[in-house]
Amino acid sequence: MRDTSIGRVLTSSVILGIVVAVVHIGCGAPEDPGAPDAPDAAMDIDGTSACFGIADGAPCSNGTKLCVRGVCSDPSCGDGIVTAPEECDRGALNAPGSGCETTCKHTCVSTDAARNCQTSDSCATSGSCDDATHICKLGGPKPTGASCGQGKFCKGAECVDALCGDAVVTPPETCDNGDANGPGTGCEKTCKQTCVNPLTDCPATPCNIATCTADHRCATTPDATKNGQACAASLVCKAGACIAPGATCGNGILEGGEECDAGASNGPGSGCETICKFSCSGPGTQGSCVDMNACHAAPTCTAVTIGGNPGQKCVTGANKADGVTCGVGSICLASVCKPSVCGDGYRDAAKNEQCDDGNVTKLDACDNTCKFEQSHRVIGMRMQFGTDAYCTTNALGSAIAGVARTSFQDSLDAGIKDGSVSALFTFAGDLAGATGPVTVGNISGAPPSNAAPYDGVSDLDWWYAPTPSSIDATRTARAKLTGTYAGGALDATGHLNLITSVGGSLASLAVSGAKITIPIGAANVPTTAAAAAPPGHVASEHLVSTLQSFSSAGGTAGAPTGQMCGNIAATSLDQTAAPLSFLPGGANPCFEKYTTANRLIDIIVSGCKVTALKITAIKPTQPDQADPDVTPAGAGAPYALSADPTTKRVTGCKDKNGAVVPLQACLNAAAYSMSFKYATDRVIIR
Repeated sequence: MRDTSIGRVLTSSVILGIVVAVVHIGCGAPEDPGAPDAPDAAMDIDGTSACFGIADGAPCSNGTKLCVRGVCSDPSCGDGIVTAPEECDRGALNAPGSGCETTCKHTCVSTDAARNCQTSDSCATSGSCDDATHICKLGGPKPTGASCGQGKFCKGAECVDALCGDAVVTPPETCDNGDANGPGTGCEKTCKQTCVNPLTDCPATPCNIATCTADHRCATTPDATKNGQACAASLVCKAGACIAPGATCGNGILEGGEECDAGASNGPGSGCETICKFSCSGPGTQGSCVDMNACHAAPTCTAVTIGGNPGQKCVTGANKADGVTCGVGSICLASVCKPSVCGDGYRDAAKNEQCDDGNVTKLDACDNTCKFEQSHRVIGMRMQFGTDAYCTTNALGSAIAGVARTSFQDSLDAGIKDGSVSALFTFAGDLAGATGPVTVGNISGAPPSNAAPYDGVSDLDWWYAPTPSSIDATRTARAKLTGTYAGGALDATGHLNLITSVGGSLASLAVSGAKITIPIGAANVPTTAAAAAPPGHVASEHLVSTLQSFSSAGGTAGAPTGQMCGNIAATSLDQTAAPLSFLPGGANPCFEKYTTANRLIDIIVSGCKVTALKITAIKPTQPDQADPDVTPAGAGAPYALSADPTTKRVTGCKDKNGAVVPLQACLNAAAYSMSFKYATDRVIIR
């Protein structure tokens, strides 16, 4: 019977799986490192014995140094211990935007104006600093219509030129009703109010005084001073009505000069006004009717009967459908004319929106520019134990001896299938993967549930939630690669982050010098969810029904053809606990007698032999690469790590010239090459 527990040592990494198997080794969580049972009381040459059994950060060497993972060392940024003038130090978790920068300074501080999440975006509100985590919380977009400069306003996330007729009032405009602007409507075509001063803006009306309505249209009110005065041939003014001297407006009898008279039913908008005139003119046409809502069809002046008497009143037109243009760059939404913006919940084909889910949030299937988010997940990964023409170095894979290879792969396959190992990629480029530049984001995540019918090796358009630590405050992947689509394949280079939970604690495994190549599969229409559950896209995304994107890459889960290479930082391995199965009492204890004080780097450097036959499971291996983005230790790589012969803890390092260099600086700079083959399919990150 094959021993599968060894394979749980390194393969549970979220992205590449190289170190992630540590997650799957045992049922419990390893304790924090402790001291060996029998420390040497004497001070050795590198100060190691002085720190046996001493907590990290305790002073040593007469107080001039600190104990760092069992070694008396000079304090340095990245050692995981906060020492002045550092504000923070999370070791390998230090990263831009993470709360603790690579300089060991907080990402943001609310009391520091230079680090309080201010934004230069004129259409976004400034963010705020969470002083508990020192991570910026994003500000939201300013409301549509907010000024973003002279003659400009915010339209969604964009700062655009203000135009008369865009349904947004921006100085020097005094009104703007979009396509409803027009003569006498209350808002003229010039975006000036129709009525401000009725004496100059409105025509004279017999028997009445001109006034302005609340919506700036011209209106009248009876002028009592004109009662009895002639207003037309044989007609006189009576309470604002121009009628025959013997007529009475409001008695319900149609008399000289009256257009209508419904008696007590006379009134504004009734069909017969209080001056016995029709409420509108031009039956069957728009006539004198005005509707300042551009999302209504034209109103009509319609003949009506009021208490048995004829009249004419304005009837509002039908509501226009959502998406109908109602102004310059504006559309009708729920019968209101609004600027068309990404995030308004309506997919505007005229703006080339591919989706619109009612927000401008990234990583929720529809991005902040209303474009479809092309995301994939690794469904098959094959550890490589040698090299080839593409991945010419593979120190970490080569360290895994034949006795452990099958169980390692079995463990990795199991993690992918049950969703506990979920390497996710986002692609910003051609949706068909045919041609052009592409930016690849690398994050980790998890399905909402891995219960049936979930199957991690066949999860087309399944849902995955991103691991918060793998994205920044803008919900953008911290690790990125750039490349191109060409000849039916993707080629990209950059960085990867291997993020996983080891023993219940977060471990971030940084990969520099990463490169990937993978053949692109056929494009098809993404699936639609039958309900508000995976798989598929939900109706609220308003995804273009004919949109297509490539649904797979790199062959199949069982026979992947994509390739992935890179260099895992030694400091990441130094901060990963030793697998429980390799410790005394574990399923496959190493004869080297590692303890909970050891780290994965210790086992890689010193090796591991298992079973009564002392068969090699891990070959002693030194780092073969260096991170080009990290300051070299001493004269630089290749570095040689050394371990205490008793504790097997890595305690020393020499540079390429054989000179002793600070251990933490060495671990930060040194790296192990690795190689994988992999396949992906399309998923939905939300």
